[in-house]
Amino acid sequence: MAKNKKKKENVRAPRYMAFLLTFVSKIYLGLFYKVKIDRKALKEQKRGCFLIYNHYSNKDHYLSSAAVNYRRVNYVISGHFFFNKILAVGLPLARAIKKEQFKPDLMAIRKMRKVIEQNGIVAIAPAGQVSIDGAPIFISKAIVKLIRMCKADVLALRMQGSHLCFPKWRLGKRKCDMNLTFEKVLVAEELENYTDDEIYEKVVKSIGVNEYLDQLEMKRKIKGKNIISGLENVLIKCPKCGSYYTHIASKNTMSCTACGNTVIMDEYGFLKPKTNDDVCFEDETKWYDYQKAELEKELNNSEFSYSAKVRMSNNLAKEKVMEHVSDGVITLTNDRFYYESENYVKEFNYNMLIQLPFSISPDNRVYFEVPDSEGTFSFCPIDERKEVIRFVQYIDIINSKREKE
Repeated sequence: MAKNKKKKENVRAPRYMAFLLTFVSKIYLGLFYKVKIDRKALKEQKRGCFLIYNHYSNKDHYLSSAAVNYRRVNYVISGHFFFNKILAVGLPLARAIKKEQFKPDLMAIRKMRKVIEQNGIVAIAPAGQVSIDGAPIFISKAIVKLIRMCKADVLALRMQGSHLCFPKWRLGKRKCDMNLTFEKVLVAEELENYTDDEIYEKVVKSIGVNEYLDQLEMKRKIKGKNIISGLENVLIKCPKCGSYYTHIASKNTMSCTACGNTVIMDEYGFLKPKTNDDVCFEDETKWYDYQKAELEKELNNSEFSYSAKVRMSNNLAKEKVMEHVSDGVITLTNDRFYYESENYVKEFNYNMLIQLPFSISPDNRVYFEVPDSEGTFSFCPIDERKEVIRFVQYIDIINSKREKE
């Protein structure tokens, strides 16, 4: 009697979820926004592949779902989204692949390989988090190893205008035209012909969008009543008096409460001084770079130390639930990153710090996370919410220096 063959596990996203996600996304975008999509390269892609995309807004799931046009896609999703009770139910139904940020995750890689072997599409944002200022952000070279391990084609979804429409820092509604373009980046059979550096360069170039350089040419108008609101949580240093955390913003102006320096955001998202005495940069990217340079000067001091009072949560007690553990102080120095409370000390691996996932959303979800082998650790500043960005930029600087060595 013939033995029953083990049924092959179907790991691809179900058709009904592909239809639902695309349908909802098209309705949402069609009602409120103008989006142009070039799907030529997607139509030509018949077998399994990686779909990489530049992650520039918290609405990219709508944009990418509408762009794939009812194709079944398995999205690679950061582990912290699974702490949300609603998403923790919906994401498994869509067969989203859970991956811990900036840490090796062999289980996630195995799932990706299976999807591709079954001619499925695996969508992943190589940067691992949303761009803060509309400029390309660091992509780990681990993406090259992943592509080689899965021996897959690589297709890119290049999204332009998404940050201008949905910047991570926004507090008010904004509308702006967007363009989505698919592009073939790599063919599996040709991977052996390229060095790791060449593959990495192709990946970075394919999704390396700088929104404000694009804006100089495209001139997309941004509509909204409070288009600058929220930017004060990202641009935390005044270029005129050097004060931190003194900016307030409303409608299309942002002012420093310490010196009165005031800037205006025009209908294209560019910044201008209100008077001849005011100081500013042309756009938020240049201002963010200035801020980074100023923070780097602080880091170059051999006695550098920066601390903040924080509320610490983690998932060590319950794997799928973030619980408040204690209030204490987190400190960054030139060779240490650690948290201390009355009865607890946690030392993080300084040499493994790449980026800090964070949120500065208006509904009080203000925090940054520190990836760690034990679990997920989340820190919410107690005295000043804008300290989140300061820690985020410090770690970006430290990682940039490490990459250049």
